[in-house]
Amino acid sequence: MIARARREGRPVAVRSFSRDLDPVLLAPAGLFVVTLLAEMRWCEFGFICAALGVTPAALSTQLGKLRREGIVQTQRSKAQRTWVRLTPEGRERLVNHLEALQAMVSRAVGLVAAGTAIHDRPPPEDDL
Repeated sequence: MIARARREGRPVAVRSFSRDLDPVLLAPAGLFVVTLLAEMRWCEFGFICAALGVTPAALSTQLGKLRREGIVQTQRSKAQRTWVRLTPEGRERLVNHLEALQAMVSRAVGLVAAGTAIHDRPPPEDDL
């Protein structure tokens, strides 16, 4: 929705950005886990901990949230190792979330640039 409005040159309301962001992926830890998994089929729990620099307890908490949302799937091996992967729904949600974030950042850059240009000029003399 945001991408179409941008292509058509229409302004995009702030609430559109909020609506398109995935609330589950707003937490940086969850977003980093899902982004890491996007590159892999199955990933071992210990590797994720090491790659993201998180404790096993913190990763377990994040994976529990992501699993309940259907974003990731976990599986225990016979060797009692936990393996994690992104579900097809999780992959779609990640792509949609990243597109919404990208649109938001682009809009923010535009607002900052426009604000900078406006504030670089001296105020009209009648306002002094």
